[in-house]
Order: sequence, then C-alpha cells, then structure tokens
Amino acid sequence: NVLQKGTTNGIVTDIDGNFTLSVPLPCELSITYVGYLGQSVKVSFATTPLKIALEEDNEMLDEVVVVGYGTTSRKNLTTAIATVKTEKISKAANSSVASMLLGRAAGLQATVNSTQPGGEINISIRGGGNPIYVVDGVVMPNSSLEVGSGETGLPDGVKRAALAGLNPSDIESIEVLKDASAAIYGIGAADGVILITTKKGVEGKPRITYEGSYSVQKRYSYGMNRLNSQEYMNMVNLFGKENYLFINEQYPYGNVGYDGKWTPVFTSEQIANATTTDWLSYVLKTGQVNNQNLTISGGSKTLRYYLGLNYYDEDGVVRNAGMQRYSLRTNISAQLFSFLKLTTIANLNHNKYSNSTVGGDTGNQGN
Repeated sequence: NVLQKGTTNGIVTDIDGNFTLSVPLPCELSITYVGYLGQSVKVSFATTPLKIALEEDNEMLDEVVVVGYGTTSRKNLTTAIATVKTEKISKAANSSVASMLLGRAAGLQATVNSTQPGGEINISIRGGGNPIYVVDGVVMPNSSLEVGSGETGLPDGVKRAALAGLNPSDIESIEVLKDASAAIYGIGAADGVILITTKKGVEGKPRITYEGSYSVQKRYSYGMNRLNSQEYMNMVNLFGKENYLFINEQYPYGNVGYDGKWTPVFTSEQIANATTTDWLSYVLKTGQVNNQNLTISGGSKTLRYYLGLNYYDEDGVVRNAGMQRYSLRTNISAQLFSFLKLTTIANLNHNKYSNSTVGGDTGNQGN
C-alpha cells in the first residue's frame, strides 16, 4: 500500500511492486506491507523513479504463541494458528469470551444466536461444529463455565454464552488452533481448539490496576409507521368482511350478491372509544452496561500471584432482560524446587440472569 501521508490519496502496487501515483510536490509517501516494517519516503521531484525496499518485521516473526503442547515462535510454525491479542479489544461491553472473538481471527466465524444479555454466540472454525475450549491447559465444556449447570429448565428462547463465568479482563491471549495444530487434543478437536491463557503474576512490586466503564445501549430506531387503534380495528373489520365474501363466493369474489350477514369484529362504538398505546415504549428502553475490574499482581522469583475481581451489570434494551456477574480469579505460582513448580488457579463466579419471554398472537388481536 502506497499512501500520501496525511491524506486518503493512495494506491496498491501490482504484483511486482510497481505503482504510479499523482501527488503534489514536495510530499511524503507512506509504504506498508503485511509482515514488513513500514517506511516513509520524501518525494521532492518526479523525474526519477522511486526504488523502495522494505525490511521484514522480525518482531512479528519472533512473536511467541501458545500451542497445545507449550509455546513456540511464530516463524517456526507450519500449521494454522490465529492469535487474538486481548489488549487491542475494548472489554467495556463484552460479557463473555465469545463476544471478544467477533471478527477477530481469519477462518473463525462468530454468529450472535441470542442478543439477550449474556446470550449465546456460536463459534465455528472454518465452517466446522463447536470447537473445544482449553483454559490454562484444562479442557472446559463449551456450554458454560458454571459447574453442574445441567438442565436449567430455561425456555427454548433463552441461550447462554460459552464460558459465561470467565471475566474477559482476566484473559491474556486467545489462540485459535486449526487443522494439524489441534490434533494433540484428539478426536474431540476435529472442529478446532480455542486456547485461552489467563493473566498471571509477574516478578516485581505489587501492582494494583483498576478499570471501570459505563456504556449506554440504544435500540435500533424502527422506520415503520404503525397503525393507531382506530386504523388497526378498521383494518381488522375490512379484512374480516373481505374474507367472509371470499369464503361465501359473494361479489366481487363470485356472482352472488352480499347477503348482509357478516358481523364486524369491532363495533363503531368500540372503535370510537379505543385508545392508542405505544407498546414498543413499554417493552423497549435505553440499556446500560456497568463493568468494573480490580486486579492485584506481583511476586518474587519463587512466588508470583494474580488476583482479579470483576463486577459486570448489563441492563438490556428489552425490559426485564439483564445480567449480573460477580467473579473472582486467583493465580498463584510457587517455585518449590528447581525441578518442581506448583500452580493453583481458582475461578469463583456468581451469575444472575433475568430474561423476559415474548407473547404470541391470537386471531390478529394480540395475546
């Protein structure tokens, strides 16, 4: 990509790197290519062709990624692995791991199955089924992180997100293992593996970090014009009469004249006295997300610790739809001997959901 700095005037080179770009002189060009260090070139005259060589981005090639059997350098990989760096993702309104993956990795498809607070997001790697989740080396159920969730007796319309008890702010990185790179986990990994590494303590003085955010959710503005009560009742009557004429093959749907026996659903008095209610304003509202995080980490050469506290409160745009989560995650690592290291990880969470159900319709008159 060749771009005149400070403008949108740019062009993509051909396969040999050749390009022609009209710019005012003097100016500065910005040249970038994936996997290479970007370069800026000052141009003061147009007679001599430019010769520009980019250098490989060794820092990107030396990046350490997590694989099923440890860590390795990206330049040594021959299998398909995608890395999601969580520090580049806003976690303000992300209630789950799955919501962080929307549009974040090549070959990974994330589809919102339920827009309820904490609702289900289907994850698919290269069009496969549900991948398996591995959190700090432990294979977790993809339905949720809550132990013994089992049969909850929820309505069919209520779907929970995967790993709903894991705080997104506690995640260090996410690796998406595809093809042969996922084979170490056996036949269960046929649809891929999502490898999650959580944050750990680092050597140094105690470090206290607080992150807080408050977000507002607005419902999409409907562009349709709805009938008021009188218009609706007249429409019901009109449809009822036309239907009566059609069933009885009376004019204009047949050669027989109207027999005058049709009875309207709504009387003239009912129509005149009807009041109009904006039902959408009763059901839909402005929502909010309150997300608060507190972490404490530090340690020495022999003992490292990490403590993460999270309060997440989402009040959805549909009344009586919300989610609250209190979570505590600890990661304590002790180097007992040169050959023995003990790590203890605990994840405690309390999730509270409220999801309203939607009524049906009976005889075109609501429920």
